[in-house]
Amino acid sequence: MQIKLKNVLVMLPIMLTLIGTITGIMTYVNISVEQDFAKAWLASFTFAFIVMLPAGGLVFAAMNELVNQFFAEWSNVQRKLIQGVLAAVVMESIMAIVTTFTHHDQLALRQFMSLFINSFLYALPVGITFACTMTLVLHPRLERFLTESSACKEPSANNKPSANKSPLAQKIFE
Repeated sequence: MQIKLKNVLVMLPIMLTLIGTITGIMTYVNISVEQDFAKAWLASFTFAFIVMLPAGGLVFAAMNELVNQFFAEWSNVQRKLIQGVLAAVVMESIMAIVTTFTHHDQLALRQFMSLFINSFLYALPVGITFACTMTLVLHPRLERFLTESSACKEPSANNKPSANKSPLAQKIFE
């Protein structure tokens, strides 16, 4: 239990920064001058924290598995880059749809699509940067940290690492 709490405390500031930045950009692009930015951002941030954070962990782990399966012949760096870009596109798309809908619930399809694309394109470079940083820099460090944390525990039949999953993916799916 103590190790899982430590894992959460390590990941929480990273994820809060990511969620806050992306929702801030999307909210800024989506609201009019008359709307209260702080209130609108807080609504988007709350949704992203409660719903998108757990979903993001699952999407990221699933992307890791899919990229490793379909691009096994590519180098590790290439696989990590494609994983980061794909994860960013999927997560940004979902967040842009929700943010646009949250701030503009009664729009014609054309207006909605325009605002959605605007939100998506403004936040995508930041999302790709975060995702690639996660896959190239933070993910390997977190795996090492989780491996070291797991090494402190007594080895048991349930703790043996799977040949197909990274230590981070194992922790997510435990």
